Amino acid sequence: MTLFAADMLAGRRILVTGASSGLGRATAVALADAGARLALMGRDEDRLGETLASLAGDGHSLRALVFKELETTADAVKTIATEGGAFDGIFHSAGLELVRPMRMFKNDHADRLFEAALFGSLGIARAAASRGVLNDGASLVFMSSVAGLRGTAGMVGYSTSKAAVDGMVRSLACELAPRRVRVNSIAAGAVETEMHGRLAKTLGDTAIADYERRHLLGFGRSDDIANATLFLLGDGSRWITGTTMSVDIRHSNSHLPSSIQAAPSLPYSLEQSRHSGQTVVPAKEPMRRRFRRTGAHCICSQCSRARESFALVGSVGLC
Repeated sequence: MTLFAADMLAGRRILVTGASSGLGRATAVALADAGARLALMGRDEDRLGETLASLAGDGHSLRALVFKELETTADAVKTIATEGGAFDGIFHSAGLELVRPMRMFKNDHADRLFEAALFGSLGIARAAASRGVLNDGASLVFMSSVAGLRGTAGMVGYSTSKAAVDGMVRSLACELAPRRVRVNSIAAGAVETEMHGRLAKTLGDTAIADYERRHLLGFGRSDDIANATLFLLGDGSRWITGTTMSVDIRHSNSHLPSSIQAAPSLPYSLEQSRHSGQTVVPAKEPMRRRFRRTGAHCICSQCSRARESFALVGSVGLC
């Protein structure tokens, strides 16, 4: 058996969610290059069409869907399997990231986080457990995050959604094992995608360089995730199930206080100070306070106290 032959997935049908951009699109391209026939899912039909046009081979299809409900997702996946044939693999990467300190976290934030990441994952799991959706020996891969494994200030909701996915993977692997169906997740650090590019513009060069320094191998690229997915969907992982594969989970900042670890991404416009990164201002806070950083400590201009538990979210200070 050649693990990474150019046609390692030839003759296999694979579902890819979140395929309209980012990790989903890059992985779809890699899977098609390896010979797979793909069914693409995502919320933007036009962008799915762009992904479809970039794929090697033929026999691919697409279906636009906003992942909001377990049952709707499960029904859509079952319909695609009925129309085009059972799947040999599924890669679920649809989801979003959200940074909010817990005292500002609301029901709407939870709903938006859990829709694609958790309810979408559960819907795919339900479909996978149904007759005629998966071939025996298939492989499921769910996109998770380092946030599900390690605490990060401002990421309680996001971390919860990813930890839930990892827990689901371990139990689903037990249910599907009698059919030799493998179920795994990928926990990645920061990967350079379109969303990451928006983060860089928000934080500036200094903060981004500091964040990258905390990754042993620097920021990842989309094809790094695609390669890990190829392995988990291929025959080389036939004895691996119920696991979370770590792809550069920032061991390089294990020696740093958790209070100064940055969050993976900031999809919302958090305001950064103009004072060379030395003074930071919290965004959307009732009381706007400035902080003067001294190593791992921060001095609050309001109360003049040094705070070791200062929560750093990107470059935004929250007293």
